Amino acid sequence: MYEDVVDALDEWSEDGLTLAVYSSGSVQAQKLIFGYSEHGDLTPYFSRYFDTKMGGKKEARSYENIAQELNLEPYEILFLSDVPEELRAAREAGMEVVQLVREGTVPSSHFDNVDDFSQITY
Repeated sequence: MYEDVVDALDEWSEDGLTLAVYSSGSVQAQKLIFGYSEHGDLTPYFSRYFDTKMGGKKEARSYENIAQELNLEPYEILFLSDVPEELRAAREAGMEVVQLVREGTVPSSHFDNVDDFSQITY
């Protein structure tokens, strides 16, 4: 996990934002990964975890389902990913999206993209 991620989680949590994870890994696996990170237990930052029980990560309906589960309108949600197909699906569902560009990721001109979480504004 990149250091800028932990700093952003701290800031966003202090600002009262609802933070959630959507992964192809099971909810249980997500909690283990975040619970035992090299930065300690990060699970208190997240209020919800979603896996592919919500649907495929490249399907707009999955993101609509997540918005319903969070009791938010899709436009109230910022979805972050490095995968363009996931970003397209989330945007199709009405979410705001930002592509995360790290080493090995090809930036897409179709999305706003950042290479550091400190660049994300809300």
